[in-house]
Formats: sequence, C-alpha cells, structure tokens
Amino acid sequence: MHQTNPFQSERLEYRGYDPVQHDDFFATMQREPLALVSSSASVLRPVAAKAIEESRTELLEKSLLFVIVCQRDPDPTKTTPIGIVSLSASDPDMAHHRCASLAIDIARDEQGRGYGGEVLQWVLAWAFEKAGLHRVELEYLGWNERVRPLYERVGFVEEGRRRSCYFKDGQWWDEVSMGILEDEWKARSQTAGQS
Repeated sequence: MHQTNPFQSERLEYRGYDPVQHDDFFATMQREPLALVSSSASVLRPVAAKAIEESRTELLEKSLLFVIVCQRDPDPTKTTPIGIVSLSASDPDMAHHRCASLAIDIARDEQGRGYGGEVLQWVLAWAFEKAGLHRVELEYLGWNERVRPLYERVGFVEEGRRRSCYFKDGQWWDEVSMGILEDEWKARSQTAGQS
C-alpha cells in the first residue's frame, strides 16, 4: 500500500464511485462482450440499462469496497478509469467471520500490462490491513482458466470446485473457488519485503 496515500499503488489510484465521472465507464464495462463471455454463466445476451443500474445500486449499497481503478496522473483533475474492483460485504449475521468475495474487471485495452496484479495486491492489503478481514475469496469459471496464474501469483489457492456445473459452447465446465487467508498474505508480504 502506498506510504502517503492509501488509495494509490505504484501506477494506479482507487477512487470511490462518482456517478458524474464514472457512470459511462461503468456502463461500458458492464456491456463489454469479452467480460460477459469470460465471467458470466448467464445466457449470453445484450445487457439492458436496467440491469446495469441494478448492478451499480447493489455494488454501492452492499459492498464493503467498490472502487474505480484509474491510472495515476500528476494532475489530480485528470483520470483515466481502467477497471473496477469490489469486495462484497457479508450479511450482518455473518460479518463476524470476516470474509469477503472479490471481483475484479480490467478494461480489455488495459489487460496484459500488469494492472490486474497491482490491483489485487492493493485490494488484499486494504482487505487485511484496513478492513480487518480474515479471508478473501473468489470464484472463476472454467472457460476463463487464463485468470488462474494471476490469482496464484498473489497468493490465492484453490479451495474447491463445482464440477461440470455450467454448460457453455457444447461443453460442461467447472466453477473454481479460490481463497487467501490473512496469515498467508502477511507471510507473502514479509517475504516480498525482505527481497
């Protein structure tokens, strides 16, 4: 986590959702065909404005963290949004377990530049250092196996899979569950700090 600004990492900054600045970007990300194909198990169809609004409302009202990822610029009035990251909030009767589910989406044109790893490092630091979480978990769909090495690089481990639970393109696919615990993250962070 950045020493002087906890909402920055090396090349990125993490901003709270501002409808004026971020509505168009959010809608574009929700409609992105590649993201729909790679991360949704729903029937593939164009995303309606109502669904985008419902998604935005749910993220704003029910997330522990929901930020727009932007490229850093020396001029604070200039921002270029490149992604979205969120941590789900637990239901009040489950909050004592200190667990959240992570979702990340980097704009297609910005993928392959190392931003995903930087965002994951930042969000895990925030989750464990600032939010006091014990674990962070995520799921990905078997046809999106290319994300696995990224998750493993930051410390996520496979915890299970729902076998052949989704049918897509004439084939059955697994849903893979991964997680990282606070003590695992701390050990990795200490090792990285020593090198």
